Amino acid sequence: MAETYRFIDINATGEGIVAAAFANQVAYCTASGAVITARIVAAVQTLVERGEGGALLNA
Repeated sequence: MAETYRFIDINATGEGIVAAAFANQVAYCTASGAVITARIVAAVQTLVERGEGGALLNA
């Protein structure tokens, strides 16, 4: 899981930007003490990276 927040321009595009946004969310949740939420966000990130993000909608 990500441990540090990385600044991302709100208008950024391109490969890896969604993964970076998820990593930032994991870092924020972890820093805030929301470790369960951080683990859930990390799991969703893994699904998105594998191209299986729709699995959440089918569950």
